[in-house]
Amino acid sequence: MFSKIFSNKYINKSITLFCDRRLSTTPINTNKLSCKLLVVGGGTGGCAVAAKFSKHIKKNNLIVLEPSEDHYYQPLFTLIGGGAATLEESRRNEKDVLPENCTWIKDKAVEYEPKNNVVHTEKGKIIEYDYLLIAVGLNLHYEKIPGLLESLNRPGGVCSNYSPKYVNRTFTALQNLNSGNAIFTFPNTAVKCPGAPQKICYIADHFLRKVGIIRSTYAFTFIW
Repeated sequence: MFSKIFSNKYINKSITLFCDRRLSTTPINTNKLSCKLLVVGGGTGGCAVAAKFSKHIKKNNLIVLEPSEDHYYQPLFTLIGGGAATLEESRRNEKDVLPENCTWIKDKAVEYEPKNNVVHTEKGKIIEYDYLLIAVGLNLHYEKIPGLLESLNRPGGVCSNYSPKYVNRTFTALQNLNSGNAIFTFPNTAVKCPGAPQKICYIADHFLRKVGIIRSTYAFTFIW
């Protein structure tokens, strides 16, 4: 009887200790990643570099950090503005343009620690890297020009080829131009494509001639 009580007592105690230990285990931090090469930005530049290195680096050692599911081939935007292409023709699913041999993290960088080789993301991930390539492109700040953002969001002849949100407005403006003065501007800041403001001038002139608008009835002014 004593033996049975003694055994039950220590068996129960052992089970309790085992359970306590299981409950005290530390969870694995799945938000911490590491890689050989981290590419921040999945645009044309980021995709091109990732494709190049994907031939030499294993998938888990090549991370592309890009929040958007839509990839736009922006060099086509000038042709869209001139009516020679459509916005949908410039769009692809991000997963279809990234190389298969890379790891896509659908997130954005919010903090860089170059001294520690670490990037923090918006969703709380911490990515350690050996090499870092930043290919995020330029941010568009239309609001810096007084009245521009309001004009871009209402009917009229104000347009921009630099954003998928507004590029279709350019061709609409061209179709409505029968006479008068068309003003083209060249930004005096860093710009995505310095040739784009001139190219749309030539494309617009070609379009107007093609539809039969007499050259003497309109004029182009280029400001830079």
